[in-house]
Amino acid sequence: MHKIDWDESYKKSIDYRLVSGKEVDEYIKLLDGQPKHTHLDIGCGTGQLTRELFHQGFKTTGIDPSAAAIAIARSRTTQPIHYEMADIFSFDRAPSDKLYDLITCRLVFAFVEDKEAFLRKAAQLLNKNGVLAILTPLQSNTPQEKQHIAVDPEETTELLRQHFITRAYDFDNLKLFVCTLR
Repeated sequence: MHKIDWDESYKKSIDYRLVSGKEVDEYIKLLDGQPKHTHLDIGCGTGQLTRELFHQGFKTTGIDPSAAAIAIARSRTTQPIHYEMADIFSFDRAPSDKLYDLITCRLVFAFVEDKEAFLRKAAQLLNKNGVLAILTPLQSNTPQEKQHIAVDPEETTELLRQHFITRAYDFDNLKLFVCTLR
């Protein structure tokens, strides 16, 4: 497996694919008119998506295992956005906290080693009417030297369907998997 030192990347001021307004609109549309209250961004990096959704009315939380990324995210906002250095497995909310209406996993899923455990945990954090949105490159659209940042669509769909009702579609040369609880 291709290992990446995320702290080192962020310390070098590498900021990955920026969030577009079109993408933010797409996440909002996924809730199909439901109240948009809580959002969890898994692998939030420097926090751009959390800030964008905060400005759309969400109460947002961003988690990332990179201390450098979390430090940058915190430095870029004065808004009440909660950032925590954690991955989905170490993220621990208080029992009184609400579940999330929207969970995003943007350009992160390919790097998750235990995808089965990841999806179980995401399902536990999702509101009964909530949406898990996984945006990821596909191996079929990715050069050989970057296959480690992409997923196999059939394998991913099969895995997601074990836990969620899932639909998928192309979005900006990526695949957006939209998942709701069974």
